[in-house]
Amino acid sequence: METKEVEEVNSIKYLEDTAKLIEKQVDLMIAEGSPLSGIVNLCYLRDYLYKVYCHGRITSFEDAEGNFIGTVGSSFAEMWWAQKSVCLVEEFVVGNCSGFGRIALRYLDRVAKETNCKVISSGNFLGTQPKMIENMYMKHGKFDLVRQNFIKVVH
Repeated sequence: METKEVEEVNSIKYLEDTAKLIEKQVDLMIAEGSPLSGIVNLCYLRDYLYKVYCHGRITSFEDAEGNFIGTVGSSFAEMWWAQKSVCLVEEFVVGNCSGFGRIALRYLDRVAKETNCKVISSGNFLGTQPKMIENMYMKHGKFDLVRQNFIKVVH
């Protein structure tokens, strides 16, 4: 799917569809036995999506026929270690079609340039296909893997 075939929809219209996509991803994560699966709270998820909608950016995308194809959630943060530098933080990327990751990364790149962000911070806690995710960010998005995230679930 090419970017020109999609339209951005900046509204609350697709929050429920987005929540359902994230819930599917969580189900896959649980099935694979992710250490994070025990702390995921699907009730909180819906509240969080609304908070990102109110205080960040949630942008959904439709194809040429007006069908929902995915959503990007992002916010802005100051980098505590850099002077006068703002970071665009990808909160989540969820899609229901092949190629949506490329659309999402182009969108994030454009938003970063429009808002004078110096860095896009991205990660994928809910992903279940590490090689595909690495390919999306590094090959298609031209991201660099700078640091790993070490996660410890405290019981």
